[in-house]
Amino acid sequence: MIRTVRLLLFAPLLMALLAAGCKSGTVGRVSGKVTYNGNPVTGGKIRFFPTTGSSQEGGLGGYEATIQEDGTYSIADVPAGDMVVTVDTEELNPKKPTMGDPTGMGSKMDPTEMMKKAGMVPEGSGGTVGKYMKIPEHYAKKDKSGLTVKVSTGKTTYDPKLTD
Repeated sequence: MIRTVRLLLFAPLLMALLAAGCKSGTVGRVSGKVTYNGNPVTGGKIRFFPTTGSSQEGGLGGYEATIQEDGTYSIADVPAGDMVVTVDTEELNPKKPTMGDPTGMGSKMDPTEMMKKAGMVPEGSGGTVGKYMKIPEHYAKKDKSGLTVKVSTGKTTYDPKLTD
């Protein structure tokens, strides 16, 4: 009787461990360096969108990584398979439109910065990293970027080389 109870308690734990192990085999880590005309892209976002499956995979924004000032990026838990890739630097554009003046006090601060100042976002989280670098607009569009990669389980290196 005690042996049966132990087995019944152990079985769900074993099933959970097996299920967790199976999931880790279907995702990968992607890292690399984004360049534009041979120079590192100095900031922005790189996004990976599965070419098959639900349009909701990865949320509306796909699987996203921040591009560091040296052009490198790294992202974990990307599903294995074919991906469309986009690169967008416009969030760093100092001339991008702002929210206008939501305070009525002449402020034209970025929404993320406003939330940080209000204590709604911890310092060091969210926001942007790097310096603005203008790249052709089509790289930011899923249907026009022309960038694709096959993500493998484990580690995948992908170095997008953007040109004019």
